[in-house]
Formats: sequence, structure tokens, C-alpha cells
Amino acid sequence: MIRLTFVLLSSFFGAAHAVDLLDIYRDAVSQDAQYAAAKAQYLSAQESLPQAQSSRLPKINLEAGYDYNSVDADSTFSSGHRDFGSYEYGVTATQSLYRKQNDVAVDLAQLGIIKANTELELANQSLMLRTLWLYSNVLRARTNLGTVRAQKVAISEQLELAKRSFSVGTATITDQREAQARLDLVLAEELAAQNDLRVSKEALQELVGGPISANLAQLKMPVELELPMPNDIDLWVQRATEQSLEVMLAQHEVGIAKTRVEFNRLGASPTVDLVGSIVDSYAGNSTFGSGSDTTAV
Repeated sequence: MIRLTFVLLSSFFGAAHAVDLLDIYRDAVSQDAQYAAAKAQYLSAQESLPQAQSSRLPKINLEAGYDYNSVDADSTFSSGHRDFGSYEYGVTATQSLYRKQNDVAVDLAQLGIIKANTELELANQSLMLRTLWLYSNVLRARTNLGTVRAQKVAISEQLELAKRSFSVGTATITDQREAQARLDLVLAEELAAQNDLRVSKEALQELVGGPISANLAQLKMPVELELPMPNDIDLWVQRATEQSLEVMLAQHEVGIAKTRVEFNRLGASPTVDLVGSIVDSYAGNSTFGSGSDTTAV
């Protein structure tokens, strides 16, 4: 909804061979550090879900070992020095049958994704507002500079008229000096307006991460705005309260906190696991050697 509103708003700006509001926003999305951080956090949260779900899957553990033995033996059946090897390997499989904490871990991961998505939407909303604000600042500064320059032209003409009138005796030196003072003032205002435009452009260029190659599109005139439907301010206030991203984020944080408390509480709860193992071992430490196979569930 926010993105759609921004696209509709950008349609009010336009001119041939000019950069419009939507162009600036697209460049800002790829450069803004706040948005990039929120997106990275969202992608990280998505990875946590399969990790949490993996706790429900069976686990297989493989073990193997080999020992080399050198023994000096002196017994009834054999004596002397003997070198022999022994080995053991086994497979153990574990399947969780009842482990409530695993289910809560999945719930935590899902809530984390929802929260991260809301934070991403908030970052996007903030970027849209900053883009609109900085874009509008450049247009305002540019319009202000144009107005000041138009005033400079008019006052310069007034000064020339005052000089001619003074030379023919139809005006006093005071009229000429007043016109000169007005021109000096508007020249100072022009310098201030130029600096304001420069600062505004630099702020917008910082947002997009580089220079803007073309002029910014002006606001299309006239602007025709339609009344909201339904035209009920109380209803829109209620919707803003219920659908506010800040409110939704706070609700998600409360839900995560409660779920985390439940997760910690279940840490000491009973669990049921199905465990199966197969072990094979052999030791050549006798005349005939010895071995064993063990299966357990």
C-alpha cells in the first residue's frame, strides 16, 4: 500500500528528459545503508526457519576408530611379541518423538521473519519519505532561486530607471540609492538561494550515492487531488492506528518475548527420543581374533 501510494505520488512529477521522483527512489534503494541493513536482517531471519525446522529431523551420527597394538604376551596358549590391530565403527540414529521446545523454536523463527519483514517495510517507508523530502527540497530551492533572480532583473531595471530619471532631474539621488540598496539585498538573497540549492542537491546526491545526471522533473500543474474513499476522517484514523507499522512492530516484539519465555521454560520439560544404533568391533589380540556386532534400539 505504501509503495503504491509512492508510485501514484511520483506520477505528479514529470518532464521530458528529466529524472523524476520514482527514478531517484530506485537509485536510493540500491544505495541506502539503512534499507540494506534491514534487508540483510530479513534474509538472515529467513535462514533461521529451516535451521529451527531441522531440529525435528532425524539425526545420524557415524563413529569409527582403529588402534594399533604391540604386546609382549606370556600365557599358556601363546607367548612372545604380537602386533595386532583393532577397530570399531558404528551408526547411531536419533529421531525426536516429543520435544515441545523444538516446536516453539520454529514458532520463534516464524515470528522473527514476520518482525524482520515489518522492519524492512519500515525502512522502505522511511526511505520513501526521505526521498520525497530531499527531492522536494531541491525543487523548492530551485524555485526560490528562480524567484530571486526574477526579482533581481526587475530591481536592476528599477535602478537603471532611477539613474536615468536622476540624470534628467525627474528623480532624486535618494531614489537611486534606495534602488541600489534593494539590488544589493536581492544579490545577497541570490547567493543564499544558490547555496541552499547546492546543499539540497548534495543531500539528494548523497542519498542516491552519486551525481544526478539530469534535471529533476517539476511538479505537474495543475495538480488534481481526489477525495479519499470513504471520505471519513475517523475511519482513516482508525486504519492508521491499526495498520501502523510501528504498532505492528511493537506487537511482534511482544509476541517474540512471550514465545522466548515459553522456549526457556520448556528447556527442562520431558522429551522422548527414538534412538537406534549398530556397532561392529574386532580385535586381533588372540590367536583366533575376536569380534562382535551390536544392535540396539
